[in-house]
This record gives sequence, C-alpha cells and structure tokens, in this order.
Amino acid sequence: MGHGLGALRRLPHTLIALEAAARKVSTEAPREERKWYQMPAFWIGLIGGALIMFVFGPRNVAREIVQPAPEPARVEQPVTPPVATAPIPPAVEEAQETTGSATEETIATPEVQP
Repeated sequence: MGHGLGALRRLPHTLIALEAAARKVSTEAPREERKWYQMPAFWIGLIGGALIMFVFGPRNVAREIVQPAPEPARVEQPVTPPVATAPIPPAVEEAQETTGSATEETIATPEVQP
C-alpha cells in the first residue's frame, strides 16, 4: 500500500514532465526524412545482392530461341477442273470393232470333248 500512495504523490510531477516534452516536440522543426535511395543500407544491399548473384549464379545460361509468330490460316479457294484445249478424237468405233471380234472368237472356239 505504500507504493500506491507514493505513485499518487509523484503523479502531478510526471504529468508536468510529459506536457513539457510534448510542447518541446511540437515547437521543434520536423526533421526531413531520407528517401529510400539516400539510405546507405539500400546501396549496400543492392551491391551485396549483385555480388551474391554473380558468385553463386548459374555459369552457363541457355538462351531460349524466340519462335516467329505463326502465320494466320489461309482460306483456300476451290479449284476448277482443267478444261481440255485440244479436241479428243473419238475412239468409239475402235472399241466396238475390238469387242465385236472378241465375241466372234469366243463363239468360234471348238468345244473340248471328253
């Protein structure tokens, strides 16, 4: 119980000290903060990372071959059948003559007797 009464006795003095510290902070000009590129830790980290990459990085890097873009599909046109430019001689008479002689030969063959 003795500690609680001592803290109550020091409370006004502590509040006055807090108010004085708050007044001092509010009256001072705010310090300008550094940008990210102005900090030495940034540059040290950047250089360190580059060194680690070069030391432990891959030795042989296989480059991927860039394929050309595929051509769009072509729409094909229907092809017209070729037209004869020279007259074709009629071969109907020769075909009838050969078929007629072949039928006569089959009729003229003698029958084989057993």
